[in-house]
Amino acid sequence: MNNHVNFLIPMLHGMARYNRTDKEFRFYNGSTITLGYCATDGDLDQYQGAEYDVIFIDEATNLREEWVKKITACLRGVNDFPKRVYYTANPGSVSHTYFRRLFVDRQYEDG
Repeated sequence: MNNHVNFLIPMLHGMARYNRTDKEFRFYNGSTITLGYCATDGDLDQYQGAEYDVIFIDEATNLREEWVKKITACLRGVNDFPKRVYYTANPGSVSHTYFRRLFVDRQYEDG
């Protein structure tokens, strides 16, 4: 996470302030960029009930498929901002076959 913070602090200078305790960039209009993590099942609790307009998961294949689905379930809200998810990934790791099925093989399941 620090590699993202260290990059974003100078990039957002004058536009947003970073709060290390909340791991959040807050823009002057009230918008936020919130940084999170998921290393265990218990870490998913921090996302319960949250609503995001945009979700970006770095190294997504390192997360278990069920974790990815629970986090992306937070992609919702009542505003008109277009909702979207971005993933970065490298081949291999625990969810490799899940992402390959979706984005390479394009084999979708009902629901």
